Amino acid sequence: QDVDLARTAVLLPQGVYDARWRDFSTSIDGGVLFGNFSLGNAGSLSYEAFAGVTNLDKDEGGVSRWIVDRTNGGEVTSFDQPLMIGGQLWWQTPLDGLRLGANLAQMYDFGFHARVPVSPMGPFGPINAFTTGAGDVFFQQYSAEYMWNSWTFQAEYLTYEFEGATTTNVRSGSTPIQPTARAPLLVRPDAWYVSAAYRFNHWLEVGTYYTEHYADRENRDGGPDAAQKDLALSFRFDPTDWWILKLEGHYLRGTSLLQDAQNNPVADRTNDPWFMLALKTTFSF
Repeated sequence: QDVDLARTAVLLPQGVYDARWRDFSTSIDGGVLFGNFSLGNAGSLSYEAFAGVTNLDKDEGGVSRWIVDRTNGGEVTSFDQPLMIGGQLWWQTPLDGLRLGANLAQMYDFGFHARVPVSPMGPFGPINAFTTGAGDVFFQQYSAEYMWNSWTFQAEYLTYEFEGATTTNVRSGSTPIQPTARAPLLVRPDAWYVSAAYRFNHWLEVGTYYTEHYADRENRDGGPDAAQKDLALSFRFDPTDWWILKLEGHYLRGTSLLQDAQNNPVADRTNDPWFMLALKTTFSF
């Protein structure tokens, strides 16, 4: 997703490739073991195994904004450094152009700490709610790609599950003024897409995809902010080997991927369709 030359679209399907969450799902400090081997008449298999710790910036990234949204404008004060272990397999099948993939990862003891201002005045000083969340996260992603002549077909499914709990203490200054509150925390979204692209000649490629994202994979019948569906049409122009122009239109319904953070406009929580136009140019040197 980092190489614009390798794809037709301006935006990859955001339920699967949400750039705001990359610091959480793909960025670790650690090590990787990779390789490939032949399966004879069954094709070949490439593998990758990795392990490391995730270093999250409390001021940037989708995780911080997600926590701010769900703590009524709270401030993330710190993240723990959870251990992540995972692996990826790609099977190059005997059918020329077809490959299948799977990516699994487990994050252990992910934790965050947030402060939510309640009142500037209290019996012993300003009143704040201090919330700590902790739990494990399990990621799953499954992929298929088929390249035939000038066509490229792709499909992917992604889900993860964060199961843990939150603990909240309300203090006036440094003095607790309410009993500690504990609550279970379960987050389990999922998303999928199918796409097709056709290369007409050396300077024109056209692609389309349809994708759906659900905030809770066990509840697909909620309100407008419980799901987001997106039909996209992309045009890619290659005037030269080092210059790309892209034009892309989106027809969307639902708002589950929009965030109502305090620094962003409030989303229109209706189920009416909405549209987005994206333009992009890339120079490679």
